[in-house]
Amino acid sequence: MLGASDLVPCKTGQERNPDTNRCRNIVGAMPKADYAPKQTASNSNNYIIWLSLAVVGMVAVGYGIWEWRQEINNGRLKLLSFLKHRK
Repeated sequence: MLGASDLVPCKTGQERNPDTNRCRNIVGAMPKADYAPKQTASNSNNYIIWLSLAVVGMVAVGYGIWEWRQEINNGRLKLLSFLKHRK
């Protein structure tokens, strides 16, 4: 019978899991460091990201103006004509 055998004691730094009856490492058994961790994160300046987004946005607006240049020019001429005849 498999379940009738005696349990082997757990190794140093381990404890028996009551649910599975297996040995597991004790979480608190980690060695302590002799020094405190240093803060490595610094204030990040995301100017490059914002600059690249601004450039992409300006290119998109420029492309839109280029594609709609005839319609924009026709609308500008109609507006000028309307303003001239209004006087």
